[in-house]
Amino acid sequence: MGSNSAMLHRLIQLLSSKFKLCDLGAVHYFLGIEVQSTGMGLMFCQHKYILDILTRASMTSCKLVETQVSPLKVTILPDNSFSDPTRFCQIMGALQYLTFTRPDICFAVNRVSRFIHTPIDSYWAVVMCIIRYLKGKTSYGFHMSRSSITHMLLSYACSFPHNNIHTYIMYIFRVIISMCKCLYDSIPLYSIHVTVTV
Repeated sequence: MGSNSAMLHRLIQLLSSKFKLCDLGAVHYFLGIEVQSTGMGLMFCQHKYILDILTRASMTSCKLVETQVSPLKVTILPDNSFSDPTRFCQIMGALQYLTFTRPDICFAVNRVSRFIHTPIDSYWAVVMCIIRYLKGKTSYGFHMSRSSITHMLLSYACSFPHNNIHTYIMYIFRVIISMCKCLYDSIPLYSIHVTVTV
């Protein structure tokens, strides 16, 4: 529909007859996500949002790191409680939102966010390392090509009744975003493949 201007115009007329509507044209900035149209598709990044996170965390003049700290190396040892749990929650929430366009930080952010209710100093050190990593890569994002729009979200689920294992995997643009493997007492036999197109 996006390339069919007559259909797009009809849709806008239909929506404006039912709702108060104002056509603002092509999107450039929406909910902290910068959208840039290219000849091959759309580029999404959150450059300004990362700069806001750096300011909020008082880290605008911090040193850069080239790689993130591995959250797997963060051990759960007795440590001092973090002095400002509200700040920890706010920064972690901002980092969670940033993962929409930054799959490179998804694992680290989600691993640390498991401890959001009981933050300690060592977890805050991991958060600071993630932010230092982001400072050097503020313009990173993801590119959605025109050909990938038809395979935007893929989801697979299957069960193995002989050992009661259920598995599902979800992809966005060929990147795994969610995966689960569960053991059940009993489970029906099925296999599903879902493709959502936009």
